[in-house]
Amino acid sequence: MRFTTTFRKSKGAVLVTIVLGVAALATFGAAQAANGPKPGADALRATAGVAAGDNTGSAKPGIAAAARTSAPASKAGSAGASPDLNGYVVVSEEFVNPAGAQSFGEVDCPAGKVAFGGGVLGNSFSLFQNVNSSYPAVSGGVAIGWKGYVDNGSGDDSVFLVYAVCAKKPAHYAVVSATFDNPTGMQTSAAVACPTASNGTQMKPFGGGAFSTSPALGQDINTTIPSKRTRSWRTDMNNGTGTDESFTVYAVCGLKAGWKVIQGPAVTNPANDQTSASVSCPAGLVSVGGGLYSSSGNTAVNLNGTYPNTSSSWLSYENNATAGNQTITPYVVCLA
Repeated sequence: MRFTTTFRKSKGAVLVTIVLGVAALATFGAAQAANGPKPGADALRATAGVAAGDNTGSAKPGIAAAARTSAPASKAGSAGASPDLNGYVVVSEEFVNPAGAQSFGEVDCPAGKVAFGGGVLGNSFSLFQNVNSSYPAVSGGVAIGWKGYVDNGSGDDSVFLVYAVCAKKPAHYAVVSATFDNPTGMQTSAAVACPTASNGTQMKPFGGGAFSTSPALGQDINTTIPSKRTRSWRTDMNNGTGTDESFTVYAVCGLKAGWKVIQGPAVTNPANDQTSASVSCPAGLVSVGGGLYSSSGNTAVNLNGTYPNTSSSWLSYENNATAGNQTITPYVVCLA
């Protein structure tokens, strides 16, 4: 089977048609031009992932772990504890993010627990503090915490927070990943499917995210969401840098009672505005992962934050540094 994708860089530009075989599509994801169309929220075919390798420590040369801080974070919520999921706890840390810098931070789950999901929250209301990476910290085949890189392209120092949603490891649990090309000036959409458990049932996504390779400002997440249809985690990555890069999509998967993916209503993300959107779990369920889908294929529309603002809801912020209105749609993964 062959797939044909047509990209239009800008109005009046020459159309370029690329014909891809199945293997190429699975390897490189679906790339769209900076202002081109993008796959719908549940329309992307998922790539089979492989067991995620250990990624402890800061993964980018030259980017040291940011200093922790206790400065007041105006956006931060409090997930608290919940009796509805065995061992459920949300841990978070706050880190400095100087002007003009990319900063790294990570948090660990308590001993005896694994991460089901996590997120990163930029505390600035600037359109130029964006999430570069948000992904699980993996050791020995399990997620032991969460990691984040944040780009601060604004002129003001800020802070950011990293969250990990932790609980007792279920009988069926895995962390998988796959790596995709992210050409300069492009937004690339990619999804990683959960594996089949030993009982023959495909696992379901609890949480997920992506690690991007660039240590420079400009490669940032646009969309990060679970897919109920393909049992996968999807991330759309913007590359606004001047060099070709890549990114690795992670899915934290398992089988657990009460699993639901809840999609909230679409919210307008006006031109030159930072907009939030949230969605809640049904009564009796807790939030373990989430994110949002942006309608924009423009590399100037980026994620500012996504995190568990309560034990039963998920909140995300999107920066739209373009002259046109877009939409964002929030998602949350819920478990009993």
